Amino acid sequence: ISSISTSMFEGCTGVTEARFNLKNFPAGISVKKMFPNIKTFYAPKATEIPAEMFKDCTNLSSTSLGSLYVIGARAFQNCALKTINFYADTIGEYAFDGNPATKVQLDYIETIDCDIFGSSASTIQYVYMDMLKDFGNNTFRNFTTLSTIELDSLVNVPNNCFYGLKNLKNVTIPQAQSIGDKAFYNCTELSIIGIDSAKSIGANAFYNCIGLNEFYADGIEEVDASIFDGCTNLYVVSLNSLKELPSTFGNIKSLEVFYANSVKEVPAYAFQNCTNLHTVSLSGVTKIGDFAFVNTALSTITANAGTIGTCAFMNTPLKTFTSSAVHIGESAFMGCTSLTTVKCGLLETIGDRAFKIAQHSINSLIQII
Repeated sequence: ISSISTSMFEGCTGVTEARFNLKNFPAGISVKKMFPNIKTFYAPKATEIPAEMFKDCTNLSSTSLGSLYVIGARAFQNCALKTINFYADTIGEYAFDGNPATKVQLDYIETIDCDIFGSSASTIQYVYMDMLKDFGNNTFRNFTTLSTIELDSLVNVPNNCFYGLKNLKNVTIPQAQSIGDKAFYNCTELSIIGIDSAKSIGANAFYNCIGLNEFYADGIEEVDASIFDGCTNLYVVSLNSLKELPSTFGNIKSLEVFYANSVKEVPAYAFQNCTNLHTVSLSGVTKIGDFAFVNTALSTITANAGTIGTCAFMNTPLKTFTSSAVHIGESAFMGCTSLTTVKCGLLETIGDRAFKIAQHSINSLIQII
């Protein structure tokens, strides 16, 4: 048939499966009134699902629809869908509210500007939207059981986007250019983040992500000093495009490995008391500030720093140090009891007590290159 009226099949209580080859269904149609016990509905040529078409079809658990332009408001409200899998360009408010869904796959949709999931958000564990580029700040706020999300085309992660989602473990956002303030705030199950396309990260973006172990964002040029506050188990950080290093990485006591090969200066106290830090790569550095690596676990470091600040490496287990340094500050290597070789540039100044190492015999300590 090429068309139906809103009352054509009204009251067919025995129908549990229906197939239509219609492209368009009339506005105001209610499948609940037609087939109150419908379980499966096929409409492979459909281009639009009108508002409330399947509302309150409490037994509807399976659909097969075409590539849709529109899914209207409340179109599938209070159904029995466990998987929300549709091709649609536009989706209306509360379209999937009240379903026991655990998986969402929405292809084609590029923008979500309203709450389309409603109460269903609390049961959804997996989300895949390959074309989604924009959505509101709180779109995923109530996805309390969400474990995995893949947003292959997302460019900007809004403020508070995944705030407090304590079950979120896996995030795929390969095209993300910016991460908003508090975007992953208190996502305690996140363990690895790779966002190499991102250029900026907002304040408190990963606050209290206590499960975060590895963080890779080699496209980032600027970060807020607070992004890793509360990340007590973070041990690998790679920020190879970062231009300016915040002075607070010393708060990450668990940090073991750090890469930032575009940074020009390591601020004073930057890694002070990062007692587990054993590996750093800072090939672009020209200055290392006072107390920058004091009490860390560094055993070797290569840097092009021309200036080494006061107490910069005091009390570290450094064995070798290679640099183009021409100025070594006061007490720079004081207490480095394992130090055997320092290779520098054309040294001009060496500060007082720069190599004071109690009860340690020093042989050929400095080679001037």
